[in-house]
Amino acid sequence: MSDLRKARTDKFIMESFSNLLQKKDFGDITITEIVKQAMIHRNTFYQHYIDKCDLLEEFITRQIIDSDLQIDEFKIAPFRNLYNVFMSDAILKTILSRQSTDNEFSSILPKTFANSFVKKNGGNYDILWSLGRFAAVLGWNKLNKHHCSLESDYDYLDHIYQTEKFPHH
Repeated sequence: MSDLRKARTDKFIMESFSNLLQKKDFGDITITEIVKQAMIHRNTFYQHYIDKCDLLEEFITRQIIDSDLQIDEFKIAPFRNLYNVFMSDAILKTILSRQSTDNEFSSILPKTFANSFVKKNGGNYDILWSLGRFAAVLGWNKLNKHHCSLESDYDYLDHIYQTEKFPHH
């Protein structure tokens, strides 16, 4: 397969997958749906990806690598930075909102997110310290039944991240 044909096929797969992620939970999406919407043969899909989890990992990685996300800004105010980069994109906002309750999507996202950040940071693993603090704030928010909205309370969440002090409720 020529590089141009391979790139075009990959583009069709990604666009189809993005459309499906906006409409259905990741756990309910099938390879059959992806290939049908991409207008490719099932075998062609498997020439590009191992399975739909592999496709999701690549989708997330591309979103992070291709984004305007600045690692230095993320280290200072991760919630505002992620909001500005990802939530300002209507398609990504729809996908993240739709997938927020999908366990399979949620289990793949953190590892892929971390790997992508290391890659975007030039292979420097020091970014993991910032991601750990970020994950701690997300964990606190989840334990408090999402007391804070990632869409509107990013300054407050950044304050918690920066001070490393959780409020008492």
